[in-house]
Amino acid sequence: MIDIDVTVSGVEDVERRLGKMKDQAPKVLRSAINSTAVEARKILAQEAQSRYTVKNPGFNSAAKIRRATVSNLVATIQAGGKRLDIPRFHVTRPRSHKKGAPGAKAEVVAGGGLKEIRGSSGIKAFSSTVPSGKSRTKQILQRQGAARYPVQVLHSVSVPKMLEMVYEGRGAAKRALKPEIQKIYSQKVNQKIGELMGK
Repeated sequence: MIDIDVTVSGVEDVERRLGKMKDQAPKVLRSAINSTAVEARKILAQEAQSRYTVKNPGFNSAAKIRRATVSNLVATIQAGGKRLDIPRFHVTRPRSHKKGAPGAKAEVVAGGGLKEIRGSSGIKAFSSTVPSGKSRTKQILQRQGAARYPVQVLHSVSVPKMLEMVYEGRGAAKRALKPEIQKIYSQKVNQKIGELMGK
C-alpha cells in the first residue's frame, strides 16, 4: 500500500502561496494528490514490467486507487493478489520428452538469467499439467521427497511485492521510485496553483 498525502507544512505553504484564495488550498491539494496517484500507478507498473519477466501482469487492474477528498487529503494505491504461478514468467522446460522430466528453469528478474528451480532439499522442479476448472494448465511442480507424491505447485512473487520493490528500490529494482513520485507531486501542486491563479 502506497500513500500519497500532504503534511501540515505543505498545506500552510499552499495557503501562503494562494494569498487571498487560501481557502481553495484543500481543493488544489486534492487535485494534485489524485493526479499524482494516477501518474504514480502508471510509472510503478512500467518499472515493474521492465524489471520482471512477468507476462500479462495486469498491474493497473491489480492496483486500485482510493482517491483523496477535500476532508481527507490522502490518496492510496493499494495492490492485491496472490503470488503468481511460475509459468507467468520466463520459463524453459527440459528437452527430454519424458513426461515429468526434472530440470525446469525460470528467469523471474529480467536479465538475471535462467536458473534451475530446486527446493531446499535440492529436488529439481518439473513441468506438468494440473486440473484448472474444466481444463488443465501447465505448471511447475516439485516433489516433497523421494516418493512420486505429494507434489506442490510452485509460485513466485506477487504483483503487490513487485510494485513494492520498485517503489522502494529494493531487490530487482535499479532505482527507487519514491523520490520520483514525490517530485511529481510537487510539480502537480505547482501546476494546480498556476491554473487557479491564472483564472
